[in-house]
Amino acid sequence: MQYSQYLTENHSRNATGLLGETSTSFVTTDPAELIHGILADPASGGAVLIGPVGNGRQDAFETGFSRLDVQPELIRLNGTSFATRVPRGALAFLLSRLDIGIEASRHEVIHGLAGLLCPAGRPAVVLLGRPELVDEQSASVLAQLAAMRKIVLVVVCERLQDLPQDVLSLYRSGRLARITMRSMDMSETRCFLEHELGGPMSMLAAATLRYLTDNNRDLMLKLARIWVADGELQQHRGVWVLRLGTLGAGPALNAMMNSMLSGLKQPELQLLHSLAIGGPIALDMVHRNGLARELDALCRSGHARIAQGPIDHVTIGVPLLSLLLREGLDDDLRLGVEESLVRLHTDPVAAQAHTSMRALVDIGAVQELVAVAQDFGVEGFTAESWPHDPEHRIAILNLHVKALLTLHRAGEAATLLASAEAGFQAAPYASGLGDRMASARQELEILKSRVLMGAEGDLSVDVRQSDGNLVESTEWHTESLHFRALTVQILGWAARSRQSDALNAVEQINDDLAGLRINGQFEEIFPADEAAELEAMLLQTQLMAGNWRGAALRAQALASGQYPNPRVTAYADAVRGILFGLFDEAERALHVLNPALQQFAFTPDAAERAAVEAVATYSLVSMGQSAEATELLLKEPEPARSEMPLNFFSWVAEVFSSLSVARINDLGSGQSRLVAFADKVHGAGYTGLEMHTLALALRLGHFEVADRFQRVARACQGAVALQYARLAGAICQGDKAGMLNVLEELARSGQILLSVPASNALVDALDAKEQRRLATSLSRLKRQYDDNRRKPFDADQGPAEKLPSWMKELTKRESQVALLAIDGHGNSEIARSSGVSIRTVEGHLYQVYSKLQVRNRQELTALDRATRRAAGKR
Repeated sequence: MQYSQYLTENHSRNATGLLGETSTSFVTTDPAELIHGILADPASGGAVLIGPVGNGRQDAFETGFSRLDVQPELIRLNGTSFATRVPRGALAFLLSRLDIGIEASRHEVIHGLAGLLCPAGRPAVVLLGRPELVDEQSASVLAQLAAMRKIVLVVVCERLQDLPQDVLSLYRSGRLARITMRSMDMSETRCFLEHELGGPMSMLAAATLRYLTDNNRDLMLKLARIWVADGELQQHRGVWVLRLGTLGAGPALNAMMNSMLSGLKQPELQLLHSLAIGGPIALDMVHRNGLARELDALCRSGHARIAQGPIDHVTIGVPLLSLLLREGLDDDLRLGVEESLVRLHTDPVAAQAHTSMRALVDIGAVQELVAVAQDFGVEGFTAESWPHDPEHRIAILNLHVKALLTLHRAGEAATLLASAEAGFQAAPYASGLGDRMASARQELEILKSRVLMGAEGDLSVDVRQSDGNLVESTEWHTESLHFRALTVQILGWAARSRQSDALNAVEQINDDLAGLRINGQFEEIFPADEAAELEAMLLQTQLMAGNWRGAALRAQALASGQYPNPRVTAYADAVRGILFGLFDEAERALHVLNPALQQFAFTPDAAERAAVEAVATYSLVSMGQSAEATELLLKEPEPARSEMPLNFFSWVAEVFSSLSVARINDLGSGQSRLVAFADKVHGAGYTGLEMHTLALALRLGHFEVADRFQRVARACQGAVALQYARLAGAICQGDKAGMLNVLEELARSGQILLSVPASNALVDALDAKEQRRLATSLSRLKRQYDDNRRKPFDADQGPAEKLPSWMKELTKRESQVALLAIDGHGNSEIARSSGVSIRTVEGHLYQVYSKLQVRNRQELTALDRATRRAAGKR
C-alpha cells in the first residue's frame, strides 16, 4: 500500500469530537498519481516537483513512473559544482553518446539529442535534480527539448527560484506543471512513523523525531530505526515512547553523521563545529571573521541557515547534526573550536553553557540541564559578568528557571532569580550597553512573574499586585517582550476574577499577531521558541478562563506542529485529550491520552501526568471499566499530588479524581475532596478555579455550597460566570425550569460535564420531561458539531480539486485577494469589498507573491492562465 493511500484511509477512519478536528489532516491529492498523469500525457512538457529535501519527492516520482504501462527511457541528471563551471557540463553524459565534435553548434546538439532521446516519436523522461547547480547552456538545451516535446522534463527542487532562467520561463509559459510536495504536518508525521514502526507512538516521541531531523522524512526514519535498535525508542505497554536524557551512541549514529557531513571541506567543518559547540553566531561576526565563503557553502548544502531577527544569526540547519557533532567531538578538535569561539562570541563561556543546555533540552535531560546551569551560575551572574553578554545570561537563566519549575522546585527558582537580580542591579556598564541591559532587566521581570505564577503558598499572593491595566507597549524594548509580558499578566487575570478581560486581551493579541504575520514581520520579531511559548501561555489563559472551545482550537493548531518545539506540541496534545474529557468524549479522550500516559513514565512532568491519569481514569469509569479505573486511580501517591502547584493541570487532576472516587467508591468522599480543593484555591486567590470546582461539587449533589458558589460566580467575569450565578440562583429557589435553561446554555458554551446525565445530581433534580428535553438538546448539539467538523472535509474532497493548483499554496483570504487582483481590481477596490485596510491588502499580496514566486500582478495573471490551461480549464 502506498503511504499516501494508507494516510488517506486512516484519515477516513479517524473520528473526531467536539474539538472540531481530526487526528490527521486530509490528503486530497496523491503526488505520485499526479506525476503518473503528467508522464502519461503525450502533450505534457513535464513538471516541477517542489518540496524540501527528504519529504518524499524522489519516492513520489519513482512511484508515478513505475505505474506507466509502457515505460520510456529514463535519464537521470543532477547539477553539480563542477558542472556549473563547464559549458553543457550537466549534459556531458548524454553528449558522450553522440557522434558530434567538441565544437558542435547548438543546432547540432539539439538535433542529436532529439534523435537520441525521442526515437520513433517516443520522448524520454529526464529527471533533473539540483537545478540550481546546472549550467545555463545545459538548462537552455533541456528547456528547448521539452518545448519541442522531445523529452518530458521533471525538475526536482526546493524553490522555484532554484530553476535556471530558461527552465523557469518554460514553467511560466505553462509547459511545466507544478506539483508541490509540502512537508508533513505533525499528525502526518506521527501517522507515518506509526505505520513504519507498526504501533502507536507518543506525541513527544514523534515530535522530537520531527524536530531533530528538521522534518526530513528519510532522516527521520533512519534515526527512528537506530533509536529502536539502541533502546532509546522503546515500546511501553504497546506504545512507542522516547527514553529521555540521552541521544545514544554507536556506529550507526556515527555513520549517519559521516553521511550528513559528506563533501564538506575542513574550513566548513570548523564553522559547523563552532555552531554546534557555541550555538548561533551573529551574521556580522561570521563576515567579520572572513567566513562568508564557508557560510555560503553550508547554506547551499542545507547544513546551516540564517535566522532573521533584530540581529540575524547563523544556526545549524538540522538540530540532530548539532547533537551528533557535540557527541563526536574529541579533545583536540574541541580545543581548536574553543579558540575560534573566542573570535565569534563576546562571551564564549556563556555561549557554550547556553548551547549545552539547549542540547540537553532537545533530549529531555532536565536534571543534567540544572547541573550545567548551576555550574555556570557560580560565577555567571556576578555584577562584573552581566555586561559581557546579557543576552546569553538571560537565556541561561530562562532555561534554568523553567527546568526548576518542571521539577517543582519553585522556591529554588525564586532564590536563583533573587541572586541573579542582585548581581544585575550592581552591574556597571557603559552607555553602549544600555538597550541590551534594559532588555535583560525586562526579561528578569517576566521570569519573576512566571516563578510567582508557578509557586505555592504565600508567593502566589504577590502576583495579585500585578493586576491592573494592560502593560503599555511603550514600556518594552521589543514587541516580543511586550507580548510575553501581556500573556503573563492576563494569565493571572484568568486565574482570579477577570476572565472577560483576559479573554478580550487574548483576542486582541490574536489580532495583533495575525497582522504581523500578514505583513511578514512575525518571524523577525518572534524567534520560534518565543512564539511557541507565547502561544502556550495564551492556551493556558483560555483554559484558566473557562473558554474551553477556544482552547480546543488553539490546542489543535499547536498539536499539529505549528512550531518545531516538541514539548509545546506534546503539551498541546495532552490538553486536547483533557478537553475531550471535559466534553464527555470518553473514548476519544482515551485515544489521545493513552500514548501520553505511557510517555509520562519517562518524563518529569508530574502535574501533566496527574491530570492525564485523572482524565483517563474518569473516562474508563464512564465506559464501565471500573477495575482498570481503580488500578489507575491508586497509582499516584496522594502526597505527590498535594505538592503540585495550583494551575489548570492540578485542577484537572483533582476534580477528575474526585469525580472518579464519587462513582467508584463513595459519593461523600468525592464531594469532600472537591470542597477541600475549593478551599485550597480560594486561599491562593484563584477565584476562577474555585468557581469551576464548586460547580462540579454541585454536580455531585453537594447543594450546600450553592450560596458560596453564587457569591464566587458573581465575583468573576464572563458568560460562564453569569450562567453559573443563574444556576446557583435556580438551585436555591428550586426553579427546575431555570436550571434546565442554564444547563442548556452551559452545554453550548462548552461546560458539557454539568449537563450530561451520568451520575449528575443536577440532571437528576429535573423532571423526566425536562431530562428528555436536555438529552435532545445535547444530542442536537453533538450533531451540530459533527456537521461543522465534516464540512471542511467535504470542501477539501470536492471543489478544492477544481481550483487552480496555485491556490492550494495560499490561505483562503490570500486566494480571495489574488483572484480579485487577477480580475483587475485595484488595492483600494479590494480593500473596500473585503472590509479591510489597503495596508492589509498589500500585506496579503506580498504573501501571495512570495509563496508563488512571482513579482507582480502580470506574472500572477500569467501563472493563473498557465495552470488553468495545463489542467484543461478555461
